[in-house]
Amino acid sequence: MLIKLEDIHKDYMLGKVKIQALRGVSLQINTGEMLCFMGSSGCGKSTLLNIIGGIDGATSGKVWYKDQELNRLNDKRLSRWRNQHLGFIFQNFNLVPVLSAYENVEQPLLLGKFSRNERKERVLAMLELVGMSEHIQHRPDQLSGGQRQRVAIARALVTQPEMVLADEPTASLDSTTGQQVLELMQKINETLSTTFVFSTHDYQVTEYAKRIVRLSDGLIEGVA
Repeated sequence: MLIKLEDIHKDYMLGKVKIQALRGVSLQINTGEMLCFMGSSGCGKSTLLNIIGGIDGATSGKVWYKDQELNRLNDKRLSRWRNQHLGFIFQNFNLVPVLSAYENVEQPLLLGKFSRNERKERVLAMLELVGMSEHIQHRPDQLSGGQRQRVAIARALVTQPEMVLADEPTASLDSTTGQQVLELMQKINETLSTTFVFSTHDYQVTEYAKRIVRLSDGLIEGVA
């Protein structure tokens, strides 16, 4: 077991109205999985992804990472945990516009105790893994959407995380480029045993997932 969710509830206040984004979700995620949260907009899949990643807290319920209860960590320890164990991929890439591909991938390493040589070795290895070795000095506006997402994948992997959380990773890509990116993540999953958890409404993503969790109105509707 890598992640365990126990009866997760998440409420938001919209003015004076309480919105129940999650209404009692329990789930276990195992090491090496490619798991996909599937559902329409507003079903709670992105909220669930944020809670797994410690970006947002649950209103009630518990989140476990192995034998550690994440709910008990303060902000500083939770940030350290994210940096050491997680990578994130976003639908809009979230690359820093003024930085090169190399510098964008290097960013997470600057938060850790890595020497300059070690940072260089890791960054170049990740850019080679995602097929971007010839574009290391290119800024995001000099890259295609698919190339930007490859840089984002390299950035997510550079700290050698156990798990990568990908929120709508193909939403900003055409179907052909999206397939290429998914094939890349599948290859990484198979070769490095990195756990991938996706949030998506794109049925193309489900073809690469080993397990599909369908959400509806803040509840698990089914698991396949």
